[in-house]
Amino acid sequence: MLSSAQGHVVNIIGGAARTPDASFLIGGSVNAAMHNFTKGLSGLGKKDGVNVKAILPGLTETGRVKQIFEQRAASSSKSVDEEPKSAPHKSPAMA
Repeated sequence: MLSSAQGHVVNIIGGAARTPDASFLIGGSVNAAMHNFTKGLSGLGKKDGVNVKAILPGLTETGRVKQIFEQRAASSSKSVDEEPKSAPHKSPAMA
C-alpha cells in the first residue's frame, strides 16, 4: 500500500494517548491505539519513502470542551473558569 505512494501522513491524536484519565477511559484507549498504529505505520513508511507522524496537541478549546467544563462546574464547587486549570490534559493555552 505505502510502496505505491510517497509523501506524508499526519495523524492528530488526543492527548489522552499519553495522559490517561479515569473519566475518559474509552477515549484514552482509542487515542493510545491510534498513537500505537501511527508508530507502527511509521516503521513501514520509512522503507517506502512515506513519512508518518503523530501530533498530540493537548487540550484545545472547542465547543465540546467548553460544554464538558460547564457540566463539571455545575456538578462541583468550581466555576467554569477554574475547570480548565484542573483538567488532566491541560495545555498552556487553556490554563
